Amino acid sequence: MASIELNGECVEAPEGGNLLLAAHTVGVHIPHLCYHPGLSAPVNCRLCVAAVGRGEERRLVPACDVPVSEGLVVDTLADDVAQARAEALEFLLVGHALDCPVCAKAGECELQNYVSAHGRDEGRYAEDAHSHQKTDLGPRIRLYADRCIDCSRCIRFCDEVAQSGELARVDRGEQAHVGVFPGRVLDNPLAGNVVDLCPVGALVEKDAHLGPPVWQLRGVDSICSGCSAGCNVRVDVHREKVIRVKPRFNPEVNDYWLCDGGRYGWQNADEAQRVHHPLIRRGQEFAQVEWDEALAQVDKRMALCEGEAIAASFSANSTNEEAYLFAHLVRDIWRARWVMLRGCQDSEGDQHFGGGFTIRADKTPNARGVADVAAQLAVEFLSPDRIWPEMAEGRVRAAFFLAGHPRERLTEAEREALAGVEFLVVQTAFESELSQMASVVLPGATAFEKTGTFTNVDGRVQCNRRIVLPPGLAWPDWRILSRLGQAAGLHWTYDDPTEIAVALGEQQVAALTEVPEGRSGQVYGGGWATRLQRLGFIHVEDHSKRV
Repeated sequence: MASIELNGECVEAPEGGNLLLAAHTVGVHIPHLCYHPGLSAPVNCRLCVAAVGRGEERRLVPACDVPVSEGLVVDTLADDVAQARAEALEFLLVGHALDCPVCAKAGECELQNYVSAHGRDEGRYAEDAHSHQKTDLGPRIRLYADRCIDCSRCIRFCDEVAQSGELARVDRGEQAHVGVFPGRVLDNPLAGNVVDLCPVGALVEKDAHLGPPVWQLRGVDSICSGCSAGCNVRVDVHREKVIRVKPRFNPEVNDYWLCDGGRYGWQNADEAQRVHHPLIRRGQEFAQVEWDEALAQVDKRMALCEGEAIAASFSANSTNEEAYLFAHLVRDIWRARWVMLRGCQDSEGDQHFGGGFTIRADKTPNARGVADVAAQLAVEFLSPDRIWPEMAEGRVRAAFFLAGHPRERLTEAEREALAGVEFLVVQTAFESELSQMASVVLPGATAFEKTGTFTNVDGRVQCNRRIVLPPGLAWPDWRILSRLGQAAGLHWTYDDPTEIAVALGEQQVAALTEVPEGRSGQVYGGGWATRLQRLGFIHVEDHSKRV
């Protein structure tokens, strides 16, 4: 550590570290636009200027390019520093389209916030700026080059993290702008991050203008359920509808990034395929029933079968709390012999990117957690290859499936095996081939609609928070399983997943109670118009965003 003087106070900072970051860690916020802690420092915008040194050695330098050293003297509040920032902002606005009222980034634009806090009241440049046509860089991303301030964050990201290298500065002088190389499109698996990185509205999602303004959004911290990496995300909601998913910084999991599968994958879920009511098969058709009737039917029919004739399928999309309840039902009530865990693997394997970011081949959020809970309760998983033949030969009379992926498909052999099961219960949020074969369908919830914990591939227990309510009469899966336990005579009175987590262990309880719902940690880029954001680094204090 090195001792430095920062705005007249002596502080400790890592020697050799970045001065801008060192100032941030002690609460001194230095405005910046081109710098990003997850990328190299190009020293483009000159907004992070600070006075370094004393007397004749004192000079104005970009803080992002200054290493911390013993005895360094830094002033970020001097009049000449403020003047230099104002002039840097004025220069950036010379070629920047002043179309804030129609810009999709309005309300969370870093340039807009910095001009408000550090800029001049009016500019002195009266000439018309060069105009560019909007351009589609890829299937989801659109470029408004008039707004680009040449920060190069997007280019550096594609080179250093995505390692796809499709973006570059093209043309020269006033016509220079970001573009893709000829014959290339911006469609790498991490492409959506360039929208978050863009400090202005130059790079936006094509449908961004169709959504509500950002100041009407409510953000809730949660976990991406797209794979076993467990990336930390913020889900933004408007009137109980999910609008977008953004990454949350976690250096131990996903750093600052999120893959496009996690960012946009939830949009592929067909709401028309949702199961809204409990269903019981009567003849060839399903009839909608009340929960009491459906649960009583399941309890009665499962009780008529011996454990040797019962199969149960866990889902790697279940939370740890749901797996705990299901494991007790399987072990203590049904005494099922044939138990398996169904997941979803990408045949292409893990995808690795710069900085260690990885898209996992396991496309479920909690395979490790479910396996750990089952082992804790001495429930042994068998290979599905052993169980399907038992069903096909008629030795399984009843089966209970916790369904997983909304687009899961059955093989012909699996369909034939399930056809031989007398009583099939499917607990699922979506209609599928599996639910179409069921005797009883219990409508569950998606990851956006329930609270619980997931254990990622590295063993980290994290909290998945409810974002919106389930549709119709659908219930969170933990509540369905709890009611089934009550029907079977268990004294389960759980009103909240946290009560279930107590039985699982300290990690689950800590994950569920660590951060109050509706609040967030640090979000970098694409942030919110708060006082701290206008000052520099963006530390989100409250996402309620009441207008």
